[in-house]
Amino acid sequence: MKIATIDLGTNTALLLIAEISVDGKIKVLRDELRSPRIGKDVDAARRISENSFQRVKEVFLEYKELISKYSADKIIATGTSALRDASNREEFIERMKSETEIAIEILSGEDEALWTFRGAISGINNLQENVAVIDIGGGSTELSYELRVSSSQFKNKFQVHNTQLATCNFFSKSLNIGAVRITEKFFASLPPKENEIDNARKFIYEHLSEIPKEQFTNSQLIGVAGTVTTLALLAQNVFVFDVSKVANYILSIDAIEEWFHILSKKTPQEILSFTSAANGREDILFAGTLILFETMQYFSWSELVVSERGLRYGIALREIYSSTRK
Repeated sequence: MKIATIDLGTNTALLLIAEISVDGKIKVLRDELRSPRIGKDVDAARRISENSFQRVKEVFLEYKELISKYSADKIIATGTSALRDASNREEFIERMKSETEIAIEILSGEDEALWTFRGAISGINNLQENVAVIDIGGGSTELSYELRVSSSQFKNKFQVHNTQLATCNFFSKSLNIGAVRITEKFFASLPPKENEIDNARKFIYEHLSEIPKEQFTNSQLIGVAGTVTTLALLAQNVFVFDVSKVANYILSIDAIEEWFHILSKKTPQEILSFTSAANGREDILFAGTLILFETMQYFSWSELVVSERGLRYGIALREIYSSTRK
């Protein structure tokens, strides 16, 4: 089946066009990123602005034209934190459907975490039995965890790999500590002041403390989304995005801490000079790095494995699995 999935996040709109086999193998035909930032000012105003609507509409129309070239069997668009928070989300969804013919499904935080987890682990080479995934978005951060009964089951076919079964122990939590939210809430200008960073740390810690520190003990951490992939490129001094440099790269907490200190003293323009992959997130990369560093410290993770995949891959897998059950 040929599927197109659009992940409309607070900062980005990600497109995947792929052929998915019945056993869950993914052949990527197109993978695109745009940054319409639907969530700009949503944390304060609780509304999606007209400017944000127009930016998303332009991206959706561009994506629709791309999708038509690949003759996808189905288009699935999902919305996450910004849409969950916006008081005018229904109006937004109706207008997008009317003006672009693309319907948007709003995911709960729990479903977002689950399908981000499924997508993320689909691209990891050496998975352990205890796996956690962190997804730092613009409006929220999703943490998820799964304990598998045995490594043979963990490497089994699509049914085990991509669905919740009685043999799996799955946990997820969505926290309102995204990179756009933290930036807009705490940083009046960039680089931020020390007291602003301290206040942001306290806010992040308050949300992290909703989860017991022991929740992820002895788990392998997988990281997805722009903060993590950009840090992987920075750690390797890679200027242009290269998926071969990102996928399965091991990023240590020491490297993250080093870049945390560097980014804390840079303007967005100076951050862009390090890597073009920061384009569209240059003003929120420091906040994302702060969230990642604080989270890894809180749960005592010393490293993470980078996945270039995420929610859009998980939603494609959800769709193929649903079709095989009919």
